[in-house]
Amino acid sequence: MRARKGRLPLRAIAAYTQLKLPRVREGLVVLIQHNLATWAEAPDGRGLVVFYELSIRAVLYRLRLGDVLQVARDLFDQEGQSIVQHVLLWGNLTPTALQQDCLDWPKLSAKRRSTYMRALQGLIRRRYLTAVQHVDTMTADDRAMVLDAEAQQKLNVLPSAAELARVRRQRLERSEAEYQEGALVGMKRKIADDGDDEALKVRVGSFDMVEEVDLTMAFRVNLERFTLYLRNRRVVEFVHERTNRSGALVVQSLLGACEDKMRATHEELSPPVGLVQITQQLPKDQHIAQDIDLAAGNGGDSGYDLNNGSSTTTQDLVRQFLDVLRADTAGIVFRDDLRGSGQFRVSFVRARQQLFDRLLYAYLNNRFGTLSCRVLRILHDKGRLDDRQLAKLALLPVKDLRRHVHELLAHRFVQLQEIPKTAERTPSTCFYLFFASPAASTDACLALHYQEIGNLYARITHERKARTRLIAKTQREDVRLDPSLLSSSDRKGLDRLEKIMDLLEVCILRLDRQVLVIRDI
Repeated sequence: MRARKGRLPLRAIAAYTQLKLPRVREGLVVLIQHNLATWAEAPDGRGLVVFYELSIRAVLYRLRLGDVLQVARDLFDQEGQSIVQHVLLWGNLTPTALQQDCLDWPKLSAKRRSTYMRALQGLIRRRYLTAVQHVDTMTADDRAMVLDAEAQQKLNVLPSAAELARVRRQRLERSEAEYQEGALVGMKRKIADDGDDEALKVRVGSFDMVEEVDLTMAFRVNLERFTLYLRNRRVVEFVHERTNRSGALVVQSLLGACEDKMRATHEELSPPVGLVQITQQLPKDQHIAQDIDLAAGNGGDSGYDLNNGSSTTTQDLVRQFLDVLRADTAGIVFRDDLRGSGQFRVSFVRARQQLFDRLLYAYLNNRFGTLSCRVLRILHDKGRLDDRQLAKLALLPVKDLRRHVHELLAHRFVQLQEIPKTAERTPSTCFYLFFASPAASTDACLALHYQEIGNLYARITHERKARTRLIAKTQREDVRLDPSLLSSSDRKGLDRLEKIMDLLEVCILRLDRQVLVIRDI
């Protein structure tokens, strides 16, 4: 209901949902616990009214939980995946509750406990788990308004527009500086002793320090950070398709060297990275010399092994790959000469453009056909055209062209502009131009993807509803203890339902990966 109505107070939610106030409060607590809802206070007469709002983006992030768990497993093994899974189930958890209620901590060996703690610290250090704070229950706009109001109160006079802009700019700069400093809420340091694990020690000045997790602090899964990792991985896969395996390794090392400085997926450029940092990030078990034709005529493994070769030789190879990537027409990798040290960056704008264009035209080709795809491509390239000009460029009769254009117009891929010939704006004195903008194409494609995802969830509901009696039978206590009580037809029905659910969930996951390209790159 709040997704349709926006912000609502408690009694308005109860009136719209026709639920009693205690039930509404319970539902709001669960939503806030799982970071799906936020609240804000507003003055109303003598008191304050609390408004609640559902985060649509946080709900849509739940579509990619399968990829999130797989990323946690790839980066932090099975222990990291288990930690992320339990935190997702509870919304947010303290490490103490995680140990006692989820991981059965007393029964684990000392080695197993150390493995879990290293995985937990790795998740927190790389910001895949973030500490829960009081401001997290407010939207970003509400937090910004509160900070701006506090800053304005410190001014002695009524602020001008320039002063308000300066206050906002200082707030953004302060927030960015705090993030780049790497101060993590929920981690604390102490001087290491002989009993501490060597893998957990860090050098600070002349002392060996151990970073410990604050066991009393609650943590939640930072799905935006996982989305940022998936974004980077998609860019690496695209480079692999355009070049080869080693070219993708170089871009992966470039992004890995600056991943800690990245904050959100809407950034246009990656932070600058030097050649030495890229070389140090390369996996030591990979041999990039096998995938490049060296000008000196040294092929394959002759003197260019990353394990045995010198750092200078490795840097020469990386520089050659970077030159190849810079010369690519995609323009994803470029050199930042303004800094004077020859640092390299990735243009996420160019990567998004290349990935989205390929996805858009493939999607249109499958849904509307080749001719509609051709028409939209011409409009993207040429701009505003009338039906006769468009028919001439598309090599189609005007009658057929109008059918394809109107189909695209109905799905908002194409827009129409009315140009009057005279002061009278009657249809007979106007001519019409068709045009397509990248922003409109993005919104239309995203809307169709969410519509298809909604249809798939409706199909899941239909399949489960059609087998309500069978599902209820499997949930009986005696059937759980003895599955042989099910007949052969019941088992066949369950197998068929499981296959249908797997196919539908795979389709949803594939559509969400396309949404990642459309919305989050």
